[in-house]
Amino acid sequence: MSWSLDPATVRDRRVLITGANSGLGFEATRALTSLGAHVLMACRNPARAEAARDRILSFTPDAKLELVELDLGSLESVKAGAEHVSSTWDHLDLLLNNAGLMAPDPTLTVDGFEQQVGVNHLGHFALTAHLMPLLEEADAARVVTHTSMGHRLVRAYPHVESLERYDRWNSYFYSKLANLLFTAELTRRLEKKGSTVTAAAAHPGGARTELTREGSALTNELFRFFMPWVTQTADRGVLPLLRAATDPSAPSGSFFGPRWMVWGEPTLETPSERARDTDEAYNLWEQSVRWTGLSPV
Repeated sequence: MSWSLDPATVRDRRVLITGANSGLGFEATRALTSLGAHVLMACRNPARAEAARDRILSFTPDAKLELVELDLGSLESVKAGAEHVSSTWDHLDLLLNNAGLMAPDPTLTVDGFEQQVGVNHLGHFALTAHLMPLLEEADAARVVTHTSMGHRLVRAYPHVESLERYDRWNSYFYSKLANLLFTAELTRRLEKKGSTVTAAAAHPGGARTELTREGSALTNELFRFFMPWVTQTADRGVLPLLRAATDPSAPSGSFFGPRWMVWGEPTLETPSERARDTDEAYNLWEQSVRWTGLSPV
């Protein structure tokens, strides 16, 4: 089925995008504001966020943009950022859990979690929990979480609360699997509750972004070298995310990616068998509640 971004599904909607200052988050912000959405750019670095906002205003002078400082690697920062949103907005139509890290050198978050699982999954899990009351106030709100085709490559469970036997790529792949397991369990719980909020996930295939800027291992260097030759531009890579966020025909729990895995028009995909494991999704949710002290539903 062909799809195009319909301004009617975007205009005047209130959207929060994490990691909105660069890469796919920037392209999503630019696309949505150009069609009349009111976007809150949730970013870790205020200076970079301001520079990105100014760039978007140069394209769309009347863009409706706000900034909030939010570091997904700190549960306290996530809470503070969400409280700021709740104090200024009475509802939220779209939450785009976009920001992420890929294969950085070994680091723990301030709360003691391996950084990739801590930022890519737990930070967004906590943010969704804090913002769910605003999402419930909207008319058919949606939570969209950015994952990766790499979710299919997980070899083992990483150590989330330490850097013991740290494997940068396995931890990245697991964090992306966690994004899909989170979406599946969020969908199940929202449907059980009878909520009007829905959930979806998307992956960009191969897209040229700043995601690869961190990490000093040889594999990081090789990835950065070959990426321009095998990837599409960020404005193309963001299309699955935009479809997941705005396609009114997409059922809750949908997963979108490029038609040809790495590039192409956005289309419905089936995630890996493990990403569809209901027991694993339930167990990850319960563990995430214990780690964060929060539950989105």
